[in-house]
Amino acid sequence: MPICAFRGDLDRYFSDHVNFINELTEFEYRFIKEHTSPIEEENSGFIHSRNDLRKLAFWMATGSGKTFLVHLNYLQFIKHNRGKYRIKFDNILLITPNENLSFQHIEEMKKSRIPCMLFGNTEFGDFSKFADENTIKVVDIHKLTDEKKGSGVTIDIEKFGTKNLVFVDEGHKGSSGKKWNYFRNELTSDGFKIEYSATFGQAVASGSEEGQKLFHEYGKSILFDYSYRFFFEDGYGKKYKILNLKDKAYSDEIKHKLMLVNLLSFYQQKKIFNDNYAETQEYNIAEPLWVFLGSSVNKNTETSDVLQVINFLGKFLKNEDNWVINNIKDIFEGNSGLEDPTGIDIFSPQYPEQKLKFLRESGLSPEEIYTNILKKVFHTVGSAPLYLVNIKNAKGEIALKCGTGKYFGVINIGSDGQFLDRVENECKDPTTAKILNLRIDSDDISYSLFRDINSNNSNINILIGAKKFIEGWNSWRVSNMGLLNIGKSEGSQIIQLFGRGVRLKGKNMSLKRSTATDGSSEYIPVLETLNIFGIEANYMDQFKYYLRNEGVTVDNRIEIPIKIQINDSYIKEELLIPDYNNREFKNHIFELDSYEKMEPVEIDLYPKIDVLESNESEEIRAEYKKPRREIRSPEINLLDWTKIYYQLLEKTNMITQIKSDMGGRKQHTYVAYSVQD
Repeated sequence: MPICAFRGDLDRYFSDHVNFINELTEFEYRFIKEHTSPIEEENSGFIHSRNDLRKLAFWMATGSGKTFLVHLNYLQFIKHNRGKYRIKFDNILLITPNENLSFQHIEEMKKSRIPCMLFGNTEFGDFSKFADENTIKVVDIHKLTDEKKGSGVTIDIEKFGTKNLVFVDEGHKGSSGKKWNYFRNELTSDGFKIEYSATFGQAVASGSEEGQKLFHEYGKSILFDYSYRFFFEDGYGKKYKILNLKDKAYSDEIKHKLMLVNLLSFYQQKKIFNDNYAETQEYNIAEPLWVFLGSSVNKNTETSDVLQVINFLGKFLKNEDNWVINNIKDIFEGNSGLEDPTGIDIFSPQYPEQKLKFLRESGLSPEEIYTNILKKVFHTVGSAPLYLVNIKNAKGEIALKCGTGKYFGVINIGSDGQFLDRVENECKDPTTAKILNLRIDSDDISYSLFRDINSNNSNINILIGAKKFIEGWNSWRVSNMGLLNIGKSEGSQIIQLFGRGVRLKGKNMSLKRSTATDGSSEYIPVLETLNIFGIEANYMDQFKYYLRNEGVTVDNRIEIPIKIQINDSYIKEELLIPDYNNREFKNHIFELDSYEKMEPVEIDLYPKIDVLESNESEEIRAEYKKPRREIRSPEINLLDWTKIYYQLLEKTNMITQIKSDMGGRKQHTYVAYSVQD
């Protein structure tokens, strides 16, 4: 459909664009008059001009084939750009968000046999004469400038001229920087601009004056809308499950427990993949990959996000005092201490769509699961130190291995040396080093593990990095994501990040889920699901906001109408007015009588986990009862009741007289819900 729409638009433009604009204007005036008020009509801003016809956009969900659409649109444009309205372009450009994505486009266009070249500052002058006029010159937007100084890699946009055919990947980038939008408009002021993005809607949803301007611009230029709502409803891409712990107040113990759940979820997918390999190949399922992303790498004021992940891996491999095995037992028994907002442990056996179902039903004990994870994920047969190995031949890469085993993971960051220096400083103290279970080494022989991560013979199971993966990296393998401090202010980057994991080849390369085609065994949908675990992140809130804007229902609820019954007899009663007897309420002393049978106060301190799933059926909430954790004597007598009493008074800002002798207090059982010290 987008191909047909683009062909129709080009055909009308190059055959008779004057008549085309007249027909569009007539239709728009009629539509606006029928559907808006006079004030809205005056401020609509949706009437096309001739320049608007030379600005087109495709709103396409991540994973829906934007890259191939660029190739097809290029070939279509070359075919239709002829006749008396033919445009003789100065250049054909493809502008990308970063250099990595530029290399990726070059690689894909070569596969499609489209003439292309990576453009640099040296391609001007006599050398440019040797390039075919239909060659696509790929340049990332960071290299464009209008204030060129010196002989660096930046390129002054004046050298390109103003009559260019420009394809823009991730077109939403213009909404976050006026300069970038200015560059693109200048390059196509007498040319043609075609933009592609998954997040046009989020980019213009700010409500600001600039947002309204972009809203009108893209409202006129979007030729085809196949955003995530339509993409998912048509059965494309993976389903998703999100568990999000956004409160920073929780201890490292709680955060590590959620990371452990993330690892168990990943191992479950890996086990299903290995046990059902023949069927996974029929549905073109790639081997699962666990990606962990942080917002920071080398913060000086607090432990960096990447280092937090490394500390967890070291803790898992050490398994001191059977920490891993004991926590797996608690998780399987529904005593994880991780609750949804309604107060139900999300790993309760009675929880709707039971978590880790296939792992529970495998019959493996927690000890066997731990041993298998060491073998299948970490390529080791027993607990061992975690080695961080600097790959000298791959800038920014740090390999991970256990003892002398094979590399099981890779950290891909910009400042690898600085990060290793920080780890080394923390490990100088022998006691700290023993606790962290970390070692540092270097490798002068191996080459990039990251570039080889999509190959069939890659041993890498875990990829760790910062937000550099949001754009410019594609993989069919991503099945589990751990996020730290992601989603607090990223805006449209949230959806870019989500798009890293929802890509799916599908049976016969249909790109569709098995549940949307001919069905499959119960195992394949588990591998067609992206699991996202957020820690100290607002990812859930941002993602729900995005889905609602897309028109996707995010709350599984059933509305039951309740008829209101009016108590007519009560209406006959006179209105009762309290009589305060001219006494000031704040000076009134309330006397509270103690009651022996009064229920004890319950304090719920379990961490709350936001849960969001793209279920295709309605959930039914099962009845669940929390386990009681009690503080009994003699520990209760260790509490400073006088201090507690006065803190309560201070907290409530009230003067209360209690008719009871605190010194002669009877022994009671005080109940509290807590998983923290």
